[in-house]
Amino acid sequence: MITKQKGFSLLEVLLAFTLISIATLGLLKLQITLQQKADFILQQTQALHFAEQQLERFISRANSVSAASGVIAFSELGEAVNCGTHLSALSGSIYTLECQVSTVSGVLEDVMRKVTVKVSWVNLPNQTGESNGVHGVLLQTNVSKFGEFDM
Repeated sequence: MITKQKGFSLLEVLLAFTLISIATLGLLKLQITLQQKADFILQQTQALHFAEQQLERFISRANSVSAASGVIAFSELGEAVNCGTHLSALSGSIYTLECQVSTVSGVLEDVMRKVTVKVSWVNLPNQTGESNGVHGVLLQTNVSKFGEFDM
């Protein structure tokens, strides 16, 4: 006598389990990739924040945030003490700040300086232990000898 089976066979259950496992692994890989991208964007945003702070200091030429301690002389813009010393969050971090002040060629060479601020970092190693390389943010502007705080 032939009876009708109810339910699923073992082969069908194994096949369904395999397909669900493959789909779950794909979603896990997607989650890891999204987390790595979010970490990179966070690092890039922090680096941009540091670069903007330093560039703003060059533009305003203030010795401190409140400018209460004076103004950096135009001739002293290129000195190392004016690059990053006010950014306490940089010490011990993964970021490196570099500043370059150069003379603008032409008729404005006495009153303008080209300021380049670069913040770089080495991306943290991923799960395989490989580093994703050195990344950086570079900002440039020209700074006039005649600033808003000059007397």
